[in-house]
Amino acid sequence: MSEAKKDLWKDAHFVQEEMDQLFHQFRNLWASPLLSVNRIWRPPTDVLEFEDEIVVRTEIAGVQKEKISITVKDNVLMLRGTRQKELERADCTYRNMELTYGRFERNILMPDSADPNQIVATYKDGFLEITIKKTPAPPGVAREIEISND
Repeated sequence: MSEAKKDLWKDAHFVQEEMDQLFHQFRNLWASPLLSVNRIWRPPTDVLEFEDEIVVRTEIAGVQKEKISITVKDNVLMLRGTRQKELERADCTYRNMELTYGRFERNILMPDSADPNQIVATYKDGFLEITIKKTPAPPGVAREIEISND
């Protein structure tokens, strides 16, 4: 895939993520316990790229570690899990409801240099932090490109 196509795809992916976030915020204005059933929410996530690694931090306070799944496939880091409601009583009237419960999912496009075999995840103080080592490009490797007649 050419570099221009990759950049265009990344830009489109970023716009999709932003639109999803806006839609999620808009939907939460009228959120009710009945509307939130079977809805997938997107926890806030930072992605930082350094020379030798990529760090992904996701805020998922209240999620049990056993309810979190992290997978990598085709350069996409997939975070999934569930945050359960702790207070579930029939005589409750919500005065304010900002926390989101239920299933969550985040898909993060990783650069080609991300090494799927060198990933470390930690969960502390409500933050899931994933560190992915980058495979260094071999320095000074030149390659001659043949031009075809077609």
